Amino acid sequence: MIPIFIPSRHRATTCKFCYDIKNTNREYYIFIRSDDYEEYKKYFPIDNLVILSSDVDNISKTRQFILNTARELKLEWVWVIDDDIHTYYRRPLNYDGKLEKISLEEFLKDGEKIIKNIQIEDKIFQIGFKQSAFGLTYKPYTINTDIGGITIFNINNIEINYDPNMIALEDTDFIVRNIKNGSNNIKLNNLIFYMPKSGSSKGGLEDIYKNNGKEQGIKQFKKKYPELISIATKDKYRIKWNNFKKNIYFEI
Repeated sequence: MIPIFIPSRHRATTCKFCYDIKNTNREYYIFIRSDDYEEYKKYFPIDNLVILSSDVDNISKTRQFILNTARELKLEWVWVIDDDIHTYYRRPLNYDGKLEKISLEEFLKDGEKIIKNIQIEDKIFQIGFKQSAFGLTYKPYTINTDIGGITIFNINNIEINYDPNMIALEDTDFIVRNIKNGSNNIKLNNLIFYMPKSGSSKGGLEDIYKNNGKEQGIKQFKKKYPELISIATKDKYRIKWNNFKKNIYFEI
């Protein structure tokens, strides 16, 4: 089984995914800042807590710290899952539209099945999943698109690091730069999960979003890639993923 890394901030009693994974036999680690340690150790084994270094002071640096840890441990694959993920569904590949609610363990096992079908020449650096049933597509998977919340990283195919200066949209920026570098990602549209809107619940990115962090992240991204983003309002945007379309075949 692939180990699971979970970034968490100020959610010792409310990190839904942390408690869900705690009740499985999976290997998991919660990455926290030092000022959260005393509270988290009341609820989770200390062997499952990883304290971020003191220079890690934003979400981009947190994600990079997690990536570096996977490299130091010489992991080939690692799950990186946000702490507020909840509720999982599977859609049959015959596209009859019926969603089946499944357990976390079923979701993880189904997600890992794709790995055996990945070819080296496809340079897949990331596997992702469909967030919410809104806008479901009949395609079993999408190549080179936005992925967030739950991801499996193929560590050996990640050649580009997170930009430590990104205030928000750090994952989108990371994905774009890795695709531009010649790697690809795949989103499995038949596995669906739910999570709250970023910055809408206590802890996590709450303080960043309250201080217009999302708007700043959008501006940062637009400055880098004006041709890839269409901004509707100060906090609503669309990334032009069609620019990265590729035809890669996978057996799902």
